[in-house]
Amino acid sequence: EVAPAALGALIRNLAREDLGLAMMFAREAAPVIALEMAQLLVQGMVNAVRQSTAVNPNAYASKLSESLTQVRQDLQQEELHLLPQRSH
Repeated sequence: EVAPAALGALIRNLAREDLGLAMMFAREAAPVIALEMAQLLVQGMVNAVRQSTAVNPNAYASKLSESLTQVRQDLQQEELHLLPQRSH
């Protein structure tokens, strides 16, 4: 249900047709789903920190903003390394 990009609905609909196939798909997709969910969680935390800094600015706000930008870039690079390589 909480899988990103409508994967939860896809698995549920697939299970209505063939439970075994749905379970196999979910097992195979689990690493990608987990990575996407972790990324969404971290992005949500980064956004929350960014918003709280904007509401309550302080002397460290610009440094924190730079750090958050770097964190976001690092996460994007890590995702590229962790996702299974797609064949072209």
